[in-house]
Amino acid sequence: MVDEEVEISNEIKKSYDEAIYDEVKYGILIALEFYKSLNLKKLAEILDRPKTTTLRYLKNLLNEGLIILDTNKTAKDWGKFYKLSQTVEFLIESRKKKTLEREKWITDEFETIDEKNDEEVKNLLVRAAISKEDFQVGLQEAKQSIFFITNVQKMIINKLIITWKDLMKIYEDKGIEHLKESLTFYPADVEMRSTTLKLYTPRQLIDLIKLFNSWNDDLVKIKERFENEMENMNIPEEQRHEFFLYSFLGSLEFGAKFKD
Repeated sequence: MVDEEVEISNEIKKSYDEAIYDEVKYGILIALEFYKSLNLKKLAEILDRPKTTTLRYLKNLLNEGLIILDTNKTAKDWGKFYKLSQTVEFLIESRKKKTLEREKWITDEFETIDEKNDEEVKNLLVRAAISKEDFQVGLQEAKQSIFFITNVQKMIINKLIITWKDLMKIYEDKGIEHLKESLTFYPADVEMRSTTLKLYTPRQLIDLIKLFNSWNDDLVKIKERFENEMENMNIPEEQRHEFFLYSFLGSLEFGAKFKD
């Protein structure tokens, strides 16, 4: 985590913004955000790309100043290891900070939502829709978030495929009984849910957003409980398995309706 302000050149900021729209480039940045330091072999596996392709993108990211060599890891292990540059770490922390600020604004507004009449609820939603001084900035943030989630999903599925192939190799070499006897519990899973619904009034939309926020509040509580339990059990950081959870709510139809 970057705790101090970092001076960012327009050139590096432009390179980072453009990298978001490049599947391989952004995939590398996402992988390094989660795993901190990786070599060419691991990055190629996670991205499900040839080493030659991955290496070409790594060289481009190095030249652009978005990643750097992890000299400590490279000196200790075989091959070159890469990590995010301090500039990119700062940009990522800034993105997270903006998200938290937005969530706090929503939480504060919703504390008194049940006391508002229908007209006040409508005005709140209108104000939220036009609260961005620069719509393009808000749109950019939304696109970044979607590309981030998409790349994380791909990374997770690719890691799942790699693990499955390794298990099948053991199965073919040593048989199912060996797998049953030797495998221990490993806290990993992939779950997916989706649905659609229809609504009409501002109050219905508010109720849906409240449900959405409630799920996030429950998630924060269980996250704190898990962290406390692992602290009490003295579980080292490297033995704690990271899960990625996200929620998304969006209308399939967007438009603007005006009074006569």
